[in-house]
Amino acid sequence: MRIYGPTSPRTFPTDRNPTRIAVSVGGMTANPGGTTLTLATYTVPAGRKAQVYTLDGFQFVTTALAAGQASDIEVLINATSFTARRLPPASALAALIALTLNGLFLTAGDVLLFRCVTGAGAGAVSVTGGLDALEYDA
Repeated sequence: MRIYGPTSPRTFPTDRNPTRIAVSVGGMTANPGGTTLTLATYTVPAGRKAQVYTLDGFQFVTTALAAGQASDIEVLINATSFTARRLPPASALAALIALTLNGLFLTAGDVLLFRCVTGAGAGAVSVTGGLDALEYDA
């Protein structure tokens, strides 16, 4: 009888030389009109994979957004927009949005960029965010 299975006690991929990754902007950070703020960026090294357990971002309006001025929290993977949340134009003071993602899997060479983009205008937002991931051998 043949039994097919792992030949070592390391049966789960995430047990292969794991490294914890935690990247964030720190506390709440102002993002005035016409600017882009990077909340977190992460590149998966060669020969590794990563599982993003949690990616969280929060933003609220500190100075009311002008007509036509919006503010986005967005996630890009390999320079392609993956997901985004938007504070609509002319959002009032203290308007709030949040973006939470769980369970993203990234392979070697993937670049994840988490940022806040506020359009030109008199309004401003405060934003915070970051990610928690586990990187392991492919």
